[in-house]
Amino acid sequence: MPEKDLKTTGNKCINFRGLSSLKEGSWDPNENLPKEYSNIYHFQNFKQTTKKIIKTTHEEGLKISGTYIKIKIKDFKNEDISFILSDTPLIISSLLEHEKKVCVMHFRITPHYEYHEKIMSKNLYEIHAGFRRFLSKPIFSFDQTSDKLKYEKSLIDDKFYYATIYSQLIYSNTPVILFRPDLMKNNQLELVGKGTVVEENSNKIILKKIILTGYPLKIQKKKAVVRFMFFNPEDVNYFKPIELSTKNGLRGHIKESLGTHGYMKCFFNDFIKSHDTVCMTLYKRVFPKLFRETWKYKIYYGNRSDYIKYFVDDVNLIREKENLVRKQINSLDSNNQGEEKNKAQMSLD
Repeated sequence: MPEKDLKTTGNKCINFRGLSSLKEGSWDPNENLPKEYSNIYHFQNFKQTTKKIIKTTHEEGLKISGTYIKIKIKDFKNEDISFILSDTPLIISSLLEHEKKVCVMHFRITPHYEYHEKIMSKNLYEIHAGFRRFLSKPIFSFDQTSDKLKYEKSLIDDKFYYATIYSQLIYSNTPVILFRPDLMKNNQLELVGKGTVVEENSNKIILKKIILTGYPLKIQKKKAVVRFMFFNPEDVNYFKPIELSTKNGLRGHIKESLGTHGYMKCFFNDFIKSHDTVCMTLYKRVFPKLFRETWKYKIYYGNRSDYIKYFVDDVNLIREKENLVRKQINSLDSNNQGEEKNKAQMSLD
């Protein structure tokens, strides 16, 4: 749809589009990319690059294996010195080529069975990946055995998920552990999940799925007038090419818009009943949440005040957003404003 037509469509789901199916539908990986993608690094063939760098590192590293060396560290701060002089173990590791470049990283994780809180996308977690420790806000998705991943708002036990973040490059098969401090138990770290690094891939497509529903108002055999799916004719015309389905298994399409309140005439492949629900499945591509502290903030130990403040601010931000949206829904319920209520509910989801 042209840009000028997009401006006339007020529904928030304008960013969504229809697919024949998540497995078979096509999606251009270079379309409508966020501005963060202009500042990240992407490999044309990550597996080949990994094999080449590891082979070179083994050949060069074996020559000095077992040799005592002297390390000189520059730009030390007072807080760094006090930390090294403490009883906390110190780990020093060299970096492979490209490991300082910021990329889109994918981890394959499974939730820990002893963690009983909700594991939500875009929440703050402390991630241990190899020798690295950093804070990040991953988005989670489920592998549908295709080139596309299905976005998940929260995780369920005993399943494998993808966690996607912006971070410095970490090579494949590195073990990954997710932690989150319990603010109600003296900030004690709790194990959230564990897994491994899968790959760097900025072309991996993660799709968020929503289902719009409408209800038959007038029925004539295979034809019906459907309402409450849209609330203005512009939205009806925009989503007109997308296939409809019903909870009873019927398939159909939009014939035309009726009136000015979003009513539409629809045709189905069989007789539709008055208690049936008309559905339209839409998808939108989602991207990782940019959190620059992932590669800027240094985690020394977990009880620092600034470290805990990140998690306190994260919890407060989530609560403020949920309370604000619920107030909007309650006020719109009393005013009977269907379109605005749908927008508020979608922002909560």
